[in-house]
Formats: sequence, C-alpha cells, structure tokens
Amino acid sequence: MPKPNDLFATPFLRCLRVVLTALWLAGGPVSYAQYTDLEITGGKTKIDLPFRYTNGFIVVPVVFENWFPLNFIFDTGAEHTILSQREITDLLQLEYRRRFTLIGSDLSREFYAYLVSGINLQAGSVLAKNRSILVLEEDYLRFEDYTGVEIHGILGADFFRRFVVEIDYRRQLITLYDPREFVKPGKGFTPVAANFRKSKPYVFPEVALRQGDTSTLKLLLDTGAALPLLINTDSDPGLVLPERVIPSNLGAGLGGFLRGYQGKVSSLEIPPYQFSSVVTSYQEIMLGTAIDSSSLDQRNGILGNEILRRFTVILDYVREEVYLEPNKNYDDEFKVDRSGMLVIATGPGLRDFLIYSVIEGSPAHEAGLKPGDEIRRINWVPTSFLTLSSIINRLQKPSGKRLRIVVRRDKERIKTSFVLRDLI
Repeated sequence: MPKPNDLFATPFLRCLRVVLTALWLAGGPVSYAQYTDLEITGGKTKIDLPFRYTNGFIVVPVVFENWFPLNFIFDTGAEHTILSQREITDLLQLEYRRRFTLIGSDLSREFYAYLVSGINLQAGSVLAKNRSILVLEEDYLRFEDYTGVEIHGILGADFFRRFVVEIDYRRQLITLYDPREFVKPGKGFTPVAANFRKSKPYVFPEVALRQGDTSTLKLLLDTGAALPLLINTDSDPGLVLPERVIPSNLGAGLGGFLRGYQGKVSSLEIPPYQFSSVVTSYQEIMLGTAIDSSSLDQRNGILGNEILRRFTVILDYVREEVYLEPNKNYDDEFKVDRSGMLVIATGPGLRDFLIYSVIEGSPAHEAGLKPGDEIRRINWVPTSFLTLSSIINRLQKPSGKRLRIVVRRDKERIKTSFVLRDLI
C-alpha cells in the first residue's frame, strides 16, 4: 500500500459544492480531548497536516477505513465529508443507511447520496473514528476532466471543526491546534470581522463593484473554491454585472459545469488589506426557482483560494474568530485566461486534452478552434510532455504572447495560432 504522502505524486481534483436538504451532524465544537471519536497519536496538542496546493485547491492525503489511500479536498465551505466514488464503499460492503437528496451547484437540480456510518478516516496524526459521511450515488462530479487530477471526495467541517485551524499556503501545511492550548496570534496577524454558521466561516469585506460604488458583502470563506471572488448577482438588487464581462464556465460542481460571467471588481478590502482589479466570477442562482436555497445563509458570494493563498489563515472554530497574516504571495497578479477557450483532460491517465468550449470573438475563436478539438501540440511542445495545469498556465501568459497550436479534429490535423489578449 502506498504511504499517504506518496499520494502527492498522483493526479487529483477540484472544487465542489453540495447542499444537503437534511442534516445529521450533532452538537457544537469543543475541545477534541473530550471526544471518543478522535484519536490523536502521541498526546499532541497540535498536529501538522502537509498538503499539496494544485490547480487552486488544497489536497490532503487521507487513509480511508485504515487501508485505502485517497485524496480529499480540504473544504471550509462544506459542512460534511463526502466520498464521490461509491465503488469504494461497495467493495467494502458497507451499509447504506439512508438516501439523501442533494442540490446541484446551480441550486436547481436534484442528485442523490447515501449516509454511511462507522467510517474511520486518518489524516496525519488524526484518526477520526466511527464517522458518518455521505457517499454519492454516482460520480456526478467528474472533476478529473476539469483539473486533470484525481480526487475521491472532500474533507468537510465535521472533520476539523473541533480544532483551531491554521492554513499556511506558503509552506503547504495545515496545523490543527487543541483549542484549550491555543494562544491567540500576536504581531503580524490581524483579526477579521467574521461569524460562523453550521461550522462555515463568513467574512464581510468592502467590495467596490465599480468606481465609487462600494458595498459590504457577506462572503463564505471557502477553501474549496479555486477562484478569487464569486458574487451571486441576485442575492441583492445592487449586485449587477459590470459593463465589461465575458460568458464563462465558473468551474465544475455537482451536476456539471457552472455557467456565469467573468469580469472584475474595482477593489476588495478586508481591512487593512486591499486588492485592486480583482478577477471576479458572477453567478445568478435563481432564488425564486431553486429547490432549496436555505443553505446559502443569505450570503452574497464566495471568497476563494486565489485571495486566501495570499495569507496565512487562522480559523478558530471554537471562539468563532478569523485571523489573517499576509505572506509573500500577497502582491501576486490575479491569473486569468487570455485565450477564450476551456480545456479539459480525458482518456487514460488523463493525458488527452480537449477543448470543451470557446468564447465567441475570443482569440481561440478567431483562430478557428472548436469544442471537441484535441490539442496535440503547443508552441512545438507535444502534449505528451504537458499536464492540464501547464496548458492552463500557457493560456494565462501576458497579452501579446503568440501561441501556435496543433489540434486533431476527427481525423484531420489542423495548425493554427493566435495572440493572447485581455478579455475582461
């Protein structure tokens, strides 16, 4: 059996958001020393969990049922731990105790999962015993197509809500503290106005949707989102699209790709920290027709990893406090696609790269590229030497960069090129 850290060499995955129409999670958070379902080896008062930050997601190696090494996304925006691949629990012949209805990421379609109890999950020195998790009835997610990596589920707040959680993006390390032993951080860290609901943290930044028009928004602090900022445009009458936006796939979620728009806000301020020209996704969630929007907690959107990775983040679930300390990523440019095409990974080993969609009027569209084209070469480099992540990085190069691309369409080999440019 491979060691947990060996999983960092395998492919992994990306973001999801699952909304439950029924909950079974019990009680509020207190010191983990009081619980019989948590075992901490060596009597430690803090535990370090190494992770890999890939494609905008925090991936933690987890041992499932004492012998299955899996990859899970560390997701502060999810209440519950979810296994996306039912074949694992089928193989173990585990009992499916109850069927749940889930709401897709667009809050309009229903999907299904089963409650499985008595599960053991181990991450680092933490053994969570006899836990209840959700197992998706089918793999509705197919995140590997979108990210080119494998993942088997998400690690939700039911796993880590009894701790004080520190996320160090630079060192790629999560530290879990015993709340009784934790000392509030000193110089360098700034407390941030926040509240917690159902073990999910919310913050209240000032967002300038356009010059001179600033609003205080309620945003879910979400390490399961590989984007800087997402605004739900119909959560408030004042949240309208900016003049310059493009239609965009916002990411893959439960039920497929999420459609929306991409643009920029003038500024985002989490006092005393401020960012300008923040790349922003816009999604209309159709509150009037959604099956159940109660889990949104009246939020206006999401603050994701492309903002959070610029800090060391401390989440005190017991005292319901949030602290931020800037790191060396603080002044990084916000990455954005400048080609106008979305590429996914398919095939054996996720080594085939297909164009999933093309924005009309974009450089890729003007070059004649179409959905379904298989990319074979970029700037003389065969895709057999590339990963999905490295292809995406090439599509985010500065404006003026020319890309020469060879694709296969049916049995035809097509050569073309285009110059990257800003689309928003």
